[in-house]
Amino acid sequence: MQPVLVLGHTGFLGKAVVKILDQRGLDFIGASLSTGFDLRIQDNLDALIKSTNPKTIVNCAAVVGGIEYGRTHGAAMFRDNMLMQLEVLESASKNGIKVVNPISNCIYPKKLTQFKEDELWDGPLDETVLVYGGIRKIGIIGSQAYAKERALSVINLIFPNLYGPGDHLDPVRAHALGGLVYKFVEAKIKKTDVVIWGTGKPVREWLYVDDAARALISAIDIEVSSDPLNIGTGIGISISELASLIATQLNYSGKINYDLSKADGALTKTMIADKSALVFRDLEFTDFSLGLLTTIEYYQKEMQL
Repeated sequence: MQPVLVLGHTGFLGKAVVKILDQRGLDFIGASLSTGFDLRIQDNLDALIKSTNPKTIVNCAAVVGGIEYGRTHGAAMFRDNMLMQLEVLESASKNGIKVVNPISNCIYPKKLTQFKEDELWDGPLDETVLVYGGIRKIGIIGSQAYAKERALSVINLIFPNLYGPGDHLDPVRAHALGGLVYKFVEAKIKKTDVVIWGTGKPVREWLYVDDAARALISAIDIEVSSDPLNIGTGIGISISELASLIATQLNYSGKINYDLSKADGALTKTMIADKSALVFRDLEFTDFSLGLLTTIEYYQKEMQL
């Protein structure tokens, strides 16, 4: 039986993918920079593919971070993500291997409040995610070009903001919800106030990381084009509401302050996932209150609260 090759298997999403593959008894191979595998060098990926003969590549490898990380590490984020995307497309097409790509919904134009696949190219990105979002859009263009010229089989799934256990413990590198939970847990430990960047008004949709992983695994056996598909519930919650929920579940009694000198980013980002609902008929989504509680418990354990 051919294994699934999970690139970036030690990252936030990659860990969830290999966990669920293991739970289902499916054979997989993990490769990540943290374990010595440099995906930016194509010869490395070619050699790994030839030695393991994978059925599919689930490409979770990416350099990610919050707004501040993107602002201060834009060049490295551009270089590394560009190289990794290119090497996966090139090597997979040469070896006839299907690719499943997760993509952040920050690729959508900043003017949109609800995201439809047909409107993906209808305007510029928000400046706060221009580098990372731009690179991921280039990846879609590349996958379509390789599909057309070299018959590469590739599926691009667009996810809302991910959250759940296993995220970065560095609040600058963590996804937005994980970074916010970190701040609250740290503030409770140190008995300090919480400072949240921006006004707290932006509305975001959140997807539990295991749900995203299950969608990626389901895509392994689904034949669709390289045109991207939204995955999500379409339900959003404001940052201020989220902060209140975290404070309540943590029994945090300190103050919550908003730093109005910091950018909000796009004001609303929610998904319309009608197309993917016709393709993925058995996807289930974790109740948000349960997922949030599990995330808080993870940070409490890791931060020893």
